[in-house]
Formats: sequence, C-alpha cells, structure tokens
Amino acid sequence: MDVVQKTKRLRVQSSRSRSGCKTCRLRHVKCDESIPSCRKCVRANRTCRYQDGITDAPTTKYVVYTLPENLGLCAAIPPRERRALWHFQHRTAQQIEGSFGYGFWSTIVPRLVQDDAIIRQAVLALSAFHEHYLDHDVACPCLSDNALRWYQKARQQVIDLDSPDNFFDSILCACIIFCTCDALLGNFELANQHAVSGMKMIAGWRASTATSSYASVFQSAEKNLGNLFRTLQAQIIEANLDAIEVECPEVVEQMEDIPDHFDGAAEAFPHLQTLSTQVFSLFQDAEAYYKHNTWVPSRVSPPLQPSYNAICAKYDAWKMAMSNCIDPAKGTDRGSQAAYLLLDILASSLEINLHVFVHGEPAYDDFRETNHAILNLVEEFLTIQSSIDTGLKPPTTHDQHKQSSFGANHSSFTSSPEVVPLLFEIATRTNDGGLRQRALQVLRSSSRRESTWDCRVAASLAEKIVRLKQQGAEQAGKYGTDCKFLITDIMLLSEQKCMVQYGFKRVRSGSFNSFWLENICPGQGSLSSQILSIT
Repeated sequence: MDVVQKTKRLRVQSSRSRSGCKTCRLRHVKCDESIPSCRKCVRANRTCRYQDGITDAPTTKYVVYTLPENLGLCAAIPPRERRALWHFQHRTAQQIEGSFGYGFWSTIVPRLVQDDAIIRQAVLALSAFHEHYLDHDVACPCLSDNALRWYQKARQQVIDLDSPDNFFDSILCACIIFCTCDALLGNFELANQHAVSGMKMIAGWRASTATSSYASVFQSAEKNLGNLFRTLQAQIIEANLDAIEVECPEVVEQMEDIPDHFDGAAEAFPHLQTLSTQVFSLFQDAEAYYKHNTWVPSRVSPPLQPSYNAICAKYDAWKMAMSNCIDPAKGTDRGSQAAYLLLDILASSLEINLHVFVHGEPAYDDFRETNHAILNLVEEFLTIQSSIDTGLKPPTTHDQHKQSSFGANHSSFTSSPEVVPLLFEIATRTNDGGLRQRALQVLRSSSRRESTWDCRVAASLAEKIVRLKQQGAEQAGKYGTDCKFLITDIMLLSEQKCMVQYGFKRVRSGSFNSFWLENICPGQGSLSSQILSIT
C-alpha cells in the first residue's frame, strides 16, 4: 500500500514540474513558466533555473526589442511551446496579417515575444487556437487545453501588473491578441469588447504622447498605431456597434492629405479605410438632421453639403493617386493581386454608398450590375487567397463554379474584416433575388473567417434576416401603406447566437432611411428584440 501511495505522489509531482523552473519545483510553488525568468523567482529575488541548467539573463538589457531569426531557438523553451512559436512564425503571423501587412504580426509582436512574458503567453495561446482552427479534424485534443491555459495565464498577468501605464506595448498588443483569440473561438461579443478597449488605449496614448516619457515600440512605427486603430474601428462598425464612438483625431489627420501617387496598395488602403468611415459618419449625420427636417431625393441638404463635397473630392484624389500608382510589384505575385482586387472591391462599394446617400436607399438596386461585378472580383479574390493559404496554385480556368468552390474545405483566418461583411451586406440589402442568391452562394462556398465574420455563419444569418424581413413586410401591409417593417440592429454574439432588434414604424413622406442606421424613435412605432439561433 505504501508503494502505491509513493508512486502516485511521484506521478503527480512530475506532472506539476514538467515545464516549470527548477527553483519553483524545489520551493514547491506553482511556476508561471516565463522565460528567461519566471515571475515567482523575480519577486522572490532568486536565481531562476530550468531543468537544463539555463539561468536567467542579466538584469541589464542593452537591446530591448530585437527581432529573432527564429522564435523557437531557445533551449529553455519546452517542446510544446517551441512548437507553438514555430507555428506562429510560419503560419499564424503570415495568414492573419491580411492583404495589407503593416508589420504588427510579423515584426512588432515577434520583437516583444522574447522579452515580454505577457505577449509570449498570449502568442502561444493564439498560435494554438489558430492551429486548432485550421486543423480541427486532426488536431491533438490537448491543443485547445494548452491554448486556454496560456490564454488565461496571459490575461491574469495583465491583471497583476502593478503599473499599467508603464506597459503600454504589452497591454495594447495583448488586447489585440485577445481580440483575435476570441474571434477564432467564436466569442464575437468578447472580441468586440477587446477591440473597443484597444481603440480607447490608442486614443488615450496619442493624446498623452507629448507628455509621456514612456518609450514605446510604436514610436518608431507611428503609422502602425494608426493602422491598428482603423482596423479595430472597421471591426466595430461592421459589428454594428456604432453607438460606441472612440475619437482619435490624430489618426484621421494622418490621412488628410492624399499624395499625387501611391507607392503600392498598402499605402492606398488606409486612405480608403478613412474615406469609408467618413461616409458612414455622413449617414449618421444625415439620420440626425432628417429627424427634424424633410429629405428631398436627389438633393443634398445645405448643412450636409460641405462634408459630402469633401468626401467626394478626397475620393477623386484617391482614384487619381491610384491611377498614378508606381508599384513595381503590382500584379507580380498572388499577394499583390489580392491586395489590388480588394481595393477595387471596396472602392466600388464606396461609390454605391455615395450615390445612395444622395438618391435614397431604393437606388441601391440600380447598381445591380455593379454588385455582380463586385461579386466577380470577390470570387477571384477568395480564389487567390485560398491558394496563398494552402500553398496550391489557383485554377487556370475562369469557370465560375470552380472559382466559387475552390478552397472551400480549407479554413483560413485573417484578423481584419475584408470581404465577408460586404457579402453579408449585399445579401441582406438587395431586393434582387438573383443577386442575393449569388452573394449567399459565395458565402456558403468559402471557409474563410475575417475577424468576427465567418463566411458560413454569415450565410446562415443572412438567410434568417431575409426571411425575417419578408415576414415583417407581409405583416406591415396589414397596418396600412404608411407602415414599414425595419430591422434596426443586428449584433453577432457568437457562432450560435445573434441579437436582432426590429419593429414597425410609421413612415412620413420626406423621411431619410439608410441601410445601416434605420431606427424607430419613441412615438414612431414599436420595437422588439430577439435572439436568433444560427445553424
């Protein structure tokens, strides 16, 4: 009996100290496995030794941020962590950067991994979540368990920070990594909360930079901070969280002046992002103005004219700079082809919205052919992206069926919204049945996820939204010709649930309605909410 008890104790003890440091094992305390020195040893002012005898590095570091040639080349890193770091470097960082690589995932995060325990744990978690997402059918069952453990450890380390103001890089990068992790897990509501937190951090940092003595890694790459803000802002707008507004004038000012020419797609994209956000804000201003004023179709009211004219002028300048683009790599590789296709897609969508702003929401279906052309570009974009993600050559035929189904069984993920929200918009916005079915087919045939937007989840939700709109329109007819059924809010909560607000509104002549911002004010009608199950 004594032998059995002894064996049991040894097995449990071995499990606890498998990857912890030798010092913590001898002290019988739980090690957080930070490299090169765990937090328990640092706090106790003890020498941190791992099982292979590697000790902690000197306390004085002359190079704070160094991009390692290989994130996995450290003898003290346990095998499962070395595997996760390898996967992050060779698969995760490359795929989730999206069509416009600003260096956050490929440069800034690797600079912090070696010296920052928080970022290291967060990256380990993201890498494991990403590997499980890509290879969930064959992935090791312990992969998700390890990922959750690393994720929880990173979040706890952020909570335990004594002076958060002195860890801007760590907290902001961790916030963005947490946002990406939860998007991969399908925790969309939590992912959006992280996105809002990241926006607030960037806005606060930009406002206090002049008086701050903290040396941030972003100071050597100021544009990265603005690009991160715009990406998070796009996620919040696409998630229908427009009620949460975070102002950061410095980011907008970066994009005020459009050059005579762009050196490449990566330079052109932030300007287009800013223009798209300004168009959305223009619709918001119009909604507020026309609550108390009459809207006249095909005419922009004088208070809104300056903003509208400024956007149109900037967009014309953007198109001119694109026509003068001198990118020598344009069209020479698949990544470049995908980037320019995405610019064409988003620019065409922006043109439609500028026209609808003037002529009203019914004018959207006047652009049926334009939307079909957009879907052609989207199919080509998804085909190229799938070939990049899988390492396979794209099909040489232009057969529509082969293009739309190519790579359907290969999951892919990017941390920024690109085409999936637009496909959802076309499917739920148009009244043309053929256009809607084609948009839905493109969504169903892809296994792509962009931030919190998953193709197949979006397709299922779009079908439910269209069905709800059709049922509501039938009921509205019973209340009279001046009654209209509106869906005022669509918010993805997870892969399984979505919150929808809707109601019936008495519509007066001269009222302004927009696809994104339709609302029912008190006294205008009833408003209800419902949780839809997504299958």
